[in-house]
Amino acid sequence: MSAESPAALFDQRFVVLVLWLCVGGALWLLLSPAAFQRRALIREVARVEANRQTELDRHRQLKRWRDGLESDPSVIERQARNLGYGRPNERSYRALTPGRNLPDEATWRRSLYLARGAWRNQSWSERIRGTVGPVLAAIAIGAALYFIYRIWKFRKSRYSANSE
Repeated sequence: MSAESPAALFDQRFVVLVLWLCVGGALWLLLSPAAFQRRALIREVARVEANRQTELDRHRQLKRWRDGLESDPSVIERQARNLGYGRPNERSYRALTPGRNLPDEATWRRSLYLARGAWRNQSWSERIRGTVGPVLAAIAIGAALYFIYRIWKFRKSRYSANSE
């Protein structure tokens, strides 16, 4: 039964300490308030961008409608009929539009495209820096340090065995 030298115990403790520091750093990067704020800001930017697109579409639609009201008599007549005005003794039938407050399919597809496009426009390094990226980076650094330590220890033991 051989007793381990104090240097070997120190080396093992050092490796364990480095690994624990890497794990702690990864947890801090993942669970820090700054990470939560960053994710919340990214969601808010995506929501605002989707709202901006819908508002731009609504603006274009209203502009076309205004131009039509200024110059096209058929648009004026259609709008007057929608408001309940009509010719005397004329029957008016109104078509119901279920789900009028829901976005139409084009708006939904555009927002889906923008959400996908935002992810596609990121470089590979920006994708890695997302939620899981810091944890994986800390684990990779810890593993690299551990393997460097093991190589150093192997070479040290091989050279010390050759010198005897």
